[in-house]
Amino acid sequence: MKPFKFRLEKVLEYRRQLEEQAKMELAKALRERDLLCARVKDLEARFEELTERMAEAVSMTSAELWLWRTYKERLATELEEARFAVARIEIEVARCRKHAVERAKERKLLEKLKSTQAVKYVREQNLREQKEFDEMATIRYQPQAV
Repeated sequence: MKPFKFRLEKVLEYRRQLEEQAKMELAKALRERDLLCARVKDLEARFEELTERMAEAVSMTSAELWLWRTYKERLATELEEARFAVARIEIEVARCRKHAVERAKERKLLEKLKSTQAVKYVREQNLREQKEFDEMATIRYQPQAV
């Protein structure tokens, strides 16, 4: 019996590669999102600490007050920018995730086709073999003419 050969094996391999690339893009986007989220948390902590220290300060000169306020405004701006960056990367993560799911579906579809064709091939081969055995048995046990 000849082994089963899937005619679309190269296409299946290509789809596996595309799926792997999509997974790598998703992983990259998730890493970037995690870094940005950590940055947001860090900025939030620094902003809270600054606000508490400003509230605890008893007396400040106008120059010190200006420095604190300028620093607080800069932190607020950086925090806002970081939050926007997180929102943008969340959209990118969703896009990458959707893309990876689509690629996985495409690969699974071909793998299912391969599996179905392999089962069909084995059945056909078994039927062919059985037919040959039946023919041999029929020929072997025919009554001999005397």
